[in-house]
Amino acid sequence: MRKKDQELRDEFIQFVTQRQQEFYRLAFRYTHDQDGAMDVVQEALEKALRALPSLRQPEYMKTWFYRILINECKNMLKKFPRRE
Repeated sequence: MRKKDQELRDEFIQFVTQRQQEFYRLAFRYTHDQDGAMDVVQEALEKALRALPSLRQPEYMKTWFYRILINECKNMLKKFPRRE
């Protein structure tokens, strides 16, 4: 049975609160830029919150969100390629 939207949202907020430093570190490894990493995490969180009601299997929330985060990192790198 599917969790109610509010329960799912509460679970997501708890998930984010517990792992926000992990999200930033992952984004920083992709972007090599502090501000860019924070922007990527914020964009990923916004997308995830909008898409949360469509999450079919809440038990895979971690995998689902990390995929969103990695895709946002890749999108940023496409828009702003690093120059070395």
